[in-house]
Amino acid sequence: MNKKTRYSDREFSSDLLAWYTVHGRQNLPWKQLDSPYHIWISEVMLQQTQVETVIPYYWKFIRKFPDMRSLANAEVDSVLSVWAGLGYYARARNLHRAARIIRDDRDCEFPRDFGQLLSLPGIGRSTAGAIMAFSYNLRYPILDGNVKRVLMRIHAIDGDPGARETQALLWKIADAKTPGDSPGDYNQAIMDLGAMICKRAAPSCLNCPVRNHCQAYQSQAVADYPRKIRRAKRPVRSCRMLLISRPDGDVLLQKRPPHGIWGGLWSLPQMDDPKAGIRRFCAESLELEVATWREMDMLRHHFTHYELLIHPVVCSIDHSGNPTMDEERFLWYNRNLGQDAGIPTAVERIFKNLESTENK
Repeated sequence: MNKKTRYSDREFSSDLLAWYTVHGRQNLPWKQLDSPYHIWISEVMLQQTQVETVIPYYWKFIRKFPDMRSLANAEVDSVLSVWAGLGYYARARNLHRAARIIRDDRDCEFPRDFGQLLSLPGIGRSTAGAIMAFSYNLRYPILDGNVKRVLMRIHAIDGDPGARETQALLWKIADAKTPGDSPGDYNQAIMDLGAMICKRAAPSCLNCPVRNHCQAYQSQAVADYPRKIRRAKRPVRSCRMLLISRPDGDVLLQKRPPHGIWGGLWSLPQMDDPKAGIRRFCAESLELEVATWREMDMLRHHFTHYELLIHPVVCSIDHSGNPTMDEERFLWYNRNLGQDAGIPTAVERIFKNLESTENK
């Protein structure tokens, strides 16, 4: 094949769309319904999360909240309970907040304006562009992690992908390459290329439809792009989590603050000071008198910026619990009743470990 002196943006999009027609992921569940609501839910879920992980959560969410009004009318605990396990819980809270704004300001009619989308909680430029392109077939570029990687390799861009100047350059390139015809298919195609072919590790360059015009491939330097940025080693923190149970078997949960890790979810009471006494902590912080306690095996949980070593402690109390507890902050939880309570994955793991030890 003779190399052309210049590979135009039109040729790039044409080659990519031809590949997508044969190899692309055209049957994603949110693409089967011509609905901006479903596209919006999927795009928020896909922020920092892979398609394969999102699909079961998407179906679970849509079964519970099939339309805008059902989501807006739900309590946030109900939304978080369906989201539990997907992580980055601010996304779920923002979805709920945005749904209520759309219900109250637009009678549940989804916006068709890019600026109106950007004004909603949890929607940035790339997510808004994806919604406009996929829902209304309008020409808006996107720039998720997969697209960044493809463009940085195609153009051999040597820079920190998170740096402002690099982002500005990538947006300019993404905009130039996005065609006026079939922008939705093109955006899905370039995301699919990054997810299926131009992967972070072990990219399948020989199957890439644009490899002959990829500067990183031509210089045999694909592994050098995007540039690997040395990150500081994640710090390690530790805490105790208390499984405080009543005689009837219910376990005490405490609502997390709205911001920070597990924001707004129901978690176990947490002791960040390993030297604090359990009996004193429960008496002073929870107004509960602990009769007995025993420690379980440590659990390691990974966050983006640090690792948390969780030391679960099973505690029992002799009476039914503090009847004056604030119901907005505390919940006596029965694992067998299917209560609507968003519970972090780490706490679910603790529950399962406890069940396995009890069943031995």
